[in-house]
Amino acid sequence: GNDVFGVLRNGGLKFLGEISYGIYLLHGLVLYILFSMAGVFDFNRWSLLEYIALFPGVLLLVFVWFSFS
Repeated sequence: GNDVFGVLRNGGLKFLGEISYGIYLLHGLVLYILFSMAGVFDFNRWSLLEYIALFPGVLLLVFVWFSFS
């Protein structure tokens, strides 16, 4: 069928498409554990820039967690 000029045949994009829903479901759990239980982020002490800089690490953690589960 329609593969959008070959883009949808790319193996990496197929893999990302398959795990995207799992990442969507897990990101809330990871954020809850990091912020509530582990106390990684103190909202009163850190600046907005530090808060924004934390998110790539959270994304990486979710991706690694989902890849090995």
